[in-house]
Amino acid sequence: MLLLCAMVAQAEGIKVQDGGVERVDGRYLLHARLDFHLNPDVLEALESGVPLVFDLHLKILRKGVWFWASPVWERHLRFQIRYRALSDIYQVVGLDTGRLGNYATRNAALAALGDIRGVELPTTLHLSPNATYEVALHMELDRESLPLPLRLIAYLTPAWHVSNGWSQWPLPK
Repeated sequence: MLLLCAMVAQAEGIKVQDGGVERVDGRYLLHARLDFHLNPDVLEALESGVPLVFDLHLKILRKGVWFWASPVWERHLRFQIRYRALSDIYQVVGLDTGRLGNYATRNAALAALGDIRGVELPTTLHLSPNATYEVALHMELDRESLPLPLRLIAYLTPAWHVSNGWSQWPLPK
């Protein structure tokens, strides 16, 4: 029974399926595809009208330095997924950009939330030409953005600890 619970817990969360950075016309563009496998409690909250905010944390790290070294650059992007019961649609909003997408199904909205395309990384950084750099990505549910009555439950219940580990890709030269 414990093994089954562990397998279910591993299946939930955010999984990075693929990703990478490409250089196009002198610009660095990050692409990634994340799959969301949310716990039934989290899905029930979404279906009940609770908007969920996800924080996408990006870093550029110099490879080969100590793990506690400061990143060369970092940025947070925030996205919200919400269900509009009256119109029976799901919306994904880029809270930093204001970009809004409407979707007929929850799965389509979650797929759109996980489709990270063309995030421009800075080109004005003073990167050493002899060093190697990596781009790191981490996404998690922002429990602080939940309504106050639900926030305590979210902090105490493992089902609400929705995130992925850091994924890293080389920064092309």
